[in-house]
Amino acid sequence: NQSPAPQARFTSINAPLSDEKAMKNLEKDFLEWIYRSSQLSLLFNPTLKICSSPQLTAEEFSRLCSEAARKAGDAEAAKVAASFDSKIASLREKLQKEEFELKMDQSEYESLKKEGLVRGAETILGILSKRRRTVSPTMTKYRQAQKAKADVEESIRTIEAIKKQIAELEQSKIKAVQEVRDRWNKIASEVTEIRISPGRKDMHLDLFGVAWFPYYVVQVKGETLELPAFGAVA
Repeated sequence: NQSPAPQARFTSINAPLSDEKAMKNLEKDFLEWIYRSSQLSLLFNPTLKICSSPQLTAEEFSRLCSEAARKAGDAEAAKVAASFDSKIASLREKLQKEEFELKMDQSEYESLKKEGLVRGAETILGILSKRRRTVSPTMTKYRQAQKAKADVEESIRTIEAIKKQIAELEQSKIKAVQEVRDRWNKIASEVTEIRISPGRKDMHLDLFGVAWFPYYVVQVKGETLELPAFGAVA
């Protein structure tokens, strides 16, 4: 109910509250005081560019920053992981080719080794039987077998080197992704407090005037007392 009680009485207004010009000056002074003394404290994360609102608690703002940092961290971590995955995929493709070449080299080496043994045996039998046997084809096959053996050993070394590179890249990938996540977790906690003062154009006064504070007038043992209508009575 905005209306006063039917039997309410109002205290008389004395100067300067009864002076309209003085009240206008008081209104201006009040606005000036609001402008110079009012500040709003807000939380701000400069990296995430997130600012709290007056209704947001510190805990809610922290969760908001953590969520934003997590999303940003996931996006960057995905890019970092993709760069490593591309290199690893290239090495795995190279590894498959080397493993295929190794099988071919091993097959050729085994074939030449067997053929060389057969020719060597034929040459020895020919010498023992006093038949003419040329040594040249046997030596040729021996040299070919030795070359094939060297190719096999080279392929094995190359495969081991590629596997080592892949393992190192896998470890580097894990480390790099973790560093990204740790950095963004740290960013989420980098919160500062900023103070905002109102601008004159942002200030709007809806009502300025005189208000009467209500009291009850009661009789206690023949004595008239004024008791505040709001708040505790001592």
